[in-house]
Amino acid sequence: MAFPVLVETAATSNGTATTTPAITLPDNLATGQLLIVYLFNDYNITENNTPTGWTELHQSEPTSAMRCSIFWKVSEGDEGTELDFTSGNVEYSGCAFSFNDHDSSTNPPEIATATASFGTQDPPSLTPGGGSLEYKWLAQGSRDANTTAYSPPSGYTELVDFSGSGAPSISVAHLDVEASAENPGTFTNSTSGVWLASTIAIYPGSEGGATGPSVFPQTVWM
Repeated sequence: MAFPVLVETAATSNGTATTTPAITLPDNLATGQLLIVYLFNDYNITENNTPTGWTELHQSEPTSAMRCSIFWKVSEGDEGTELDFTSGNVEYSGCAFSFNDHDSSTNPPEIATATASFGTQDPPSLTPGGGSLEYKWLAQGSRDANTTAYSPPSGYTELVDFSGSGAPSISVAHLDVEASAENPGTFTNSTSGVWLASTIAIYPGSEGGATGPSVFPQTVWM
């Protein structure tokens, strides 16, 4: 068995308030691929809806100034170009990833989250129920305020970095390592404020479309 393969990355940031956030989805979706979408919006006490056909992996409101939502599904190949939400009047950032060689229909992605009102974003340790396997690990850090650019946890490759815009900041990084648990270490940037961080494990398997070349990391400064 091999590690899950990152196929494509898409990212969205909107510093203008709206009640209909929309996260751009990766191109060239194929039936059977795993999709994971992150949505972070500010000043929203209203729960973000779970779009039809998707499963909520996490949703919380660490502060009245930020709501954090993460969703996943196994692609049916007809998801279109964006994932639409209904919300309060918010600014938002988000990103989406597609993966091959996963086992999510049998073993869905697992997550651990942490939050605090100060310090560096520290994705928590995660021990998946499957024991030691060739997981794809995703580490994420976000704040409710503009930030300088992120540095990802040691050993991780950064995929998305939205910082410096009017919307909430977010960074996502990934790592392939065979282990029974993973504690990613911290993201660093120079801005203080409330943060939420997460660690996700994607199980290896044979689901997904034909694997092509992975898209290079989309590290974005905004």
